[in-house]
Amino acid sequence: MSKELDVKHHRHMIKLHGAAVSEHRTEAAKHEEGSPLHKVHTMEADHHQEVVDHHQEMLDACQKSVDSDDLSKLVPTEIRTVIPPMPYGSAVTVTAVPRVGQRPIDEAKPDVPLEFEHLVKVE
Repeated sequence: MSKELDVKHHRHMIKLHGAAVSEHRTEAAKHEEGSPLHKVHTMEADHHQEVVDHHQEMLDACQKSVDSDDLSKLVPTEIRTVIPPMPYGSAVTVTAVPRVGQRPIDEAKPDVPLEFEHLVKVE
């Protein structure tokens, strides 16, 4: 299904279930609170509201991917960095942090013939 159809689907479902919420709330108000019919209509209204909320979330996600004019919507919001940003020309260098089970960084040197070693040498 195309993204545009997904958007239309979610909008349609929000409209339908939103109407069902209104109808059940109206019917629940006609009955005495605590009566079986009041409980049924209240439960149904709550159920349809959950469906509306679900489709609203899905609609928001679909609209992010459809709306290509605003690319800022596509930027991830939960990014965690390992290294803080360094200002240009900073004397701060990047430090390798070995993981558990990783071979020591000294041993991770490339296997290069002696005459080309100066090309990959790290000082």
